[in-house]
Amino acid sequence: MNKKITYFVLALIFLFITIKESTARTTPRNNINSLFKREEEKCYDYIVATATFDKSTTGVVTLAQDNSNDITFVYGIFSKGLDDPKENYYSIVLEDCNGRIVYNLTNDLCLKFEDGGTKPFSAYIHFDLFEFLSGYYTRKRQNSTTGPQVGVHDSYGKNASAAATPVMPLTSQTLS
Repeated sequence: MNKKITYFVLALIFLFITIKESTARTTPRNNINSLFKREEEKCYDYIVATATFDKSTTGVVTLAQDNSNDITFVYGIFSKGLDDPKENYYSIVLEDCNGRIVYNLTNDLCLKFEDGGTKPFSAYIHFDLFEFLSGYYTRKRQNSTTGPQVGVHDSYGKNASAAATPVMPLTSQTLS
């Protein structure tokens, strides 16, 4: 019986010493207040633009970016209007105010077609959304009646397009 109590007491002492040593090294004694200081908060401007298709092609494409880098998050879905994708090669593009293709999203989105539409898609692309939208919404364009657009093209030409409308207001502070 004495041996059991002796071993038990030795085990408790060993456990106490192990816990004491392990916690003593984890917290620095000289600069403990630095653990409680907050880092400076970084605020980024962001922009979200949505293109809603509601005629022969139905769907929505949303683009979002903050100004910390030139990477834009694109996500969306098409529910109808993209029939027979094997026969009609569809491409999703960003067009400027004059209808010129600025960026082809098709390869980045990896579209999966089903029932005349697509499955939900998303991707990060190297594209500056601030610059794309600022050209139209901060300056007046004399030769254009439409703003930046998201277009759907098939093998025969343009199938549908929708204006890429900012969800938040654009200001000169946001775009600089």
